[in-house]
Amino acid sequence: VGKADEARLRLVRSYGYSPDDPVGYSGIEERYDDVLRATPGGRQIQVNSRGQQVRLLSVRAPLEGKDVVLTVDQVIQRAAYQALDGRRGAVVVLDPSNGEVLALVSSPAFDPNDFAQRDDRSRAAAYLKDRDAPLINRAVAGQFPPGSVFKIPVSFGGLQEKKFRPTDSFNCPGYFDLGNRHFTFPHAFGMQDFIQAMGHSANEYFFHVGLAMGPEMIARYALLFGLGERTGIDLPYEVKGLIPRRGSFAQWFAGDTANMSIGQGYVLATPVQIARMMAVVENEGLFVDPYVTMSVGGVDAARARSARMVSLRPEVWRTVKHGLRAVVKMQSGTAHMLDLPGLEVYGKTGTAQAAAGKSDHAWFSGVAKTPRRKLAFVVFLEHGGASANAALTAKDLLETLQMEGKL
Repeated sequence: VGKADEARLRLVRSYGYSPDDPVGYSGIEERYDDVLRATPGGRQIQVNSRGQQVRLLSVRAPLEGKDVVLTVDQVIQRAAYQALDGRRGAVVVLDPSNGEVLALVSSPAFDPNDFAQRDDRSRAAAYLKDRDAPLINRAVAGQFPPGSVFKIPVSFGGLQEKKFRPTDSFNCPGYFDLGNRHFTFPHAFGMQDFIQAMGHSANEYFFHVGLAMGPEMIARYALLFGLGERTGIDLPYEVKGLIPRRGSFAQWFAGDTANMSIGQGYVLATPVQIARMMAVVENEGLFVDPYVTMSVGGVDAARARSARMVSLRPEVWRTVKHGLRAVVKMQSGTAHMLDLPGLEVYGKTGTAQAAAGKSDHAWFSGVAKTPRRKLAFVVFLEHGGASANAALTAKDLLETLQMEGKL
């Protein structure tokens, strides 16, 4: 919260705000500003010509604002914040059964009290100049290439449309030639079937799948899983990412399709979108809408339950989940460090190329389960390097949640 600037004051003056009233500038404070703010009291008095009080005409008692209760679990939120350890990035943790946001962290963070200080504005000004952009909520307003995390909807689409079979094997020698383009990769895996390719995140395999599907089919399944659209989370400034459509470009080449199939090129997604996608995978098609508000003024927040379903053949769900489990269970899987005692974890790593001269982005999106609880989550490290760094961050998070009894 902070003192309203001129632009905001023009918008809210008609609602009874005065220039000295604090207003919500971001997050829940902005989304529910009209609910949280108190109504000031006052007295109406009659005065004579000398300004002296003659009589009291009426009294209006001040009214407190309403309490807003969040779904956020303080222990899980703190664990996510500590796991990021000040690095640029985001963590989102959802209950896949209903969409409750149990943790939503954007890092680096800022102290909101600095914006409420009227005598010293230097700290607030420093945030605006900080090159790490702490004021951007990366979880909902940051859009980034998802890298190999995008292989999840590509896999579902390719299997559902019978563009390949799980037993189909392709050679993954560490490079891929397409026309006059030569793609190179850091690992050579040799012949791979689907489960092995998912476990190793073999790009060559998914080039074959993506080229067989084509860009329009890839886009259709990405949209089917909620990418390229806002999730509707009850926070301001959510962005919708980007799922490219071939018709939007003057020219589209096979290389663009290959890049799209591994979550590169024009594809952009937000961490909260990826977390919701993992909830849909765990639910085998049932969509949930993420939300952070449990109740307002003691009344459960009104929410319409999503009726969306992703309808795929049962064997398609089983096959892709098997591949995502291989990411963790295979000794050579890209997230084998998440094979933790007492936990069933599956998911997908992603290393996404960033602008020239900058380190790659690192992702891990997954589901962690015990007999008593399920969590869908994503860890994103902006310019965090190899995807193993995101998987190790996820390991820190899950081990803390086990220790705290949250899993």
